[in-house]
Amino acid sequence: MKKIKLLMAEDHQSAREAYLALLATEENFTVLGGAPNGYELLKMVERREPDIALVDVEMPVMDGFKTIHELKVRFPKVKPIVLTMHDERHFIAQLILCGARAYLPKSCSMQELVVAINKVFEEGFYFSESLARAVVAGSFADRQFQKSLRHIDLSGQEVEVLRL
Repeated sequence: MKKIKLLMAEDHQSAREAYLALLATEENFTVLGGAPNGYELLKMVERREPDIALVDVEMPVMDGFKTIHELKVRFPKVKPIVLTMHDERHFIAQLILCGARAYLPKSCSMQELVVAINKVFEEGFYFSESLARAVVAGSFADRQFQKSLRHIDLSGQEVEVLRL
């Protein structure tokens, strides 16, 4: 079994160290390190080639939106997972459009975080059922989200799958 290589961008040092210490106890994870912002994370990604990047949204120097966008453009094999305190539907939808493969609130359990990392590694995405319903129900009614959808190349069938 291949070990999942992880990096994390989190500006609060104690939170970053706690998450990484707990994740390092998982048998199938290799923790490669953590960074205080997206800019430092991107430098680490170049050298360490992680499978998964855990990314906070609000960080100095380079925020989560820009970090996820840069990961998508420069390192498409790295799968970003957002771990944040924000839970507004439109906000979450924008993160997904930027390239996030999963969204988790910081209030989630470590068990759910581990499940999400494994699912993203194996299947490409992870969204809890309640989050998926909230985002899709709210976002398709949201004009800003509909406008954003026009900028990505989705077929009619793909849009219908998102609606369902």
